[in-house]
Amino acid sequence: GDVAPALGPLLALPVSVVVRLCTDEEAVCEYWNRTDDDIELALDVLDDVVGEAGEIKAHSPWLTYSEPLHRLREWGCAEKLLDLLDERSLSLAEMRRLVSFLFGDASADLPDPQLDWAAFESALATLLGKEPQIYDPLRGRMRPMIDVDKLRRAYRGGGGCTLQ
Repeated sequence: GDVAPALGPLLALPVSVVVRLCTDEEAVCEYWNRTDDDIELALDVLDDVVGEAGEIKAHSPWLTYSEPLHRLREWGCAEKLLDLLDERSLSLAEMRRLVSFLFGDASADLPDPQLDWAAFESALATLLGKEPQIYDPLRGRMRPMIDVDKLRRAYRGGGGCTLQ
């Protein structure tokens, strides 16, 4: 059947829908992903934590996707950046917003990476040094939440303006 008409009435409401798949059956996963692409509803289709970690690694290899982030997404966290993690790479500004979301007040003094990448990277490395490592379900071991070297490679030094 087609679930899109059943979800239609939700379009007029300020809601988001999280579909937690409990299968690896390809046809079921493809159906829900197509539904997510086709309707205008805030719909997030989630696999298990390992599957989501693999999808997110393709777009943001610098981020260690862990159980706590997965639970936030399953519970319908209002931070929309979390919905984008498995869909595309984040822009530099979105990456900075995600870092602020993940580290809260501790990240308030991080420099703007568009203005001074080196200072941002240094401050982030210091912040990460104070945080406990988290379990990486893809590697099966503890890791920092953000790999600063991979972050640098992904954003190539900030991409800020050049004045001549």
